[in-house]
Amino acid sequence: MEARIIGRVVGAADTERLSYVRRATYYRDAGGNVTLQGAVQTIGTDTEVTSTADATLAVDTTAQTVSVRVTGVASKRIAWTASITVNRTSEETSYAA
Repeated sequence: MEARIIGRVVGAADTERLSYVRRATYYRDAGGNVTLQGAVQTIGTDTEVTSTADATLAVDTTAQTVSVRVTGVASKRIAWTASITVNRTSEETSYAA
């Protein structure tokens, strides 16, 4: 999956200009948990004014979901948006009789 994440400070002036692109591969075996394969990759260069801001992809094994997780900037209201692309590949397993 790939996530393009934009953060904009609420108000007339966007003083942070936050943008991130993250890509990761996940799999789930039948009856198993959603699992990250490898690591979440940063694509391109992050755009941010305050270095404490960040974005990543995270697995919730209880809900069996993947979500975008963001870290904002202290004392600022930030509106976050994300465009997520999911490429699904099914696998078929054959068993010898």
